[in-house]
Amino acid sequence: MTLWTVVWRGRWLGVDGGSADVRLIESTLDGLLDFAFLAEGLRPYKKLCRHYWVLDPGSTANHIDAYQEMWDEDVPDDERLTSTESA
Repeated sequence: MTLWTVVWRGRWLGVDGGSADVRLIESTLDGLLDFAFLAEGLRPYKKLCRHYWVLDPGSTANHIDAYQEMWDEDVPDDERLTSTESA
């Protein structure tokens, strides 16, 4: 999947459409994660996480952890957001 396809889908799901399709949201977050090192990928990733938080905070926390593990080397393991914590 290309960056622009995933970004468009992320905007449609979270920002523009307000979708509650959990499988599609998670698939889109997984795709956006691959591009989250770019501002063009990180912005929709964060927006979709904010939208998804209302639907499933635990799964959203897992996606935030995945981003931190993959791209944010400055966050120590003991400070990472886990599914048992809230933002």
